[in-house]
Amino acid sequence: MYGCPRRFEIKIDADPEFLRSFRDSLRRRRAEVAFVIRRHGGLVLASAKTFYPAGVYRLPTGGVKPGEAVEEALWRELQEETGLHATSAHFAALLDYRLESRGITVRFASYLFVVNAPVGCPRCSDPDEEICDYREVTASDLRVLAEELGHLGPGWQSWGVWRAVPHSIAADILEESGAEEIGP
Repeated sequence: MYGCPRRFEIKIDADPEFLRSFRDSLRRRRAEVAFVIRRHGGLVLASAKTFYPAGVYRLPTGGVKPGEAVEEALWRELQEETGLHATSAHFAALLDYRLESRGITVRFASYLFVVNAPVGCPRCSDPDEEICDYREVTASDLRVLAEELGHLGPGWQSWGVWRAVPHSIAADILEESGAEEIGP
């Protein structure tokens, strides 16, 4: 129904504090859905949060709760993060992460979806998300966002490296597909 995804195995050497915090977050989520939200003209939606370093934008993501199906999380998180109506969704990639630090390994999956939502004004319906801004970017801009995320300063470096990965993969997927809607 949602297509056959590409699969990527990603190993990240993380700083110990990030890995501890990340592992603690797994009590609330077992995985995440990540969104490449295609807008009118082939642009892609990126968001910023109040607690990010200034100027940092990224693809929206949301947790898959324990016991929740990925498909349920897809639609719930799309509504919570953006409030947009999707005309289609395509399961583009499964990102299988191995985050490692000092002999500790944490496995985590990101389910990357390309969602066509060409119209509407995005708005966050979950105040806990602390989304403060949205902007639309091109596929090639996703590479710039990945580069910026991958080079954040101390305290944000491991988080940024982890968050950069889906941006590069999404840029490849969008460049291969052109301006057409992606999916079945």
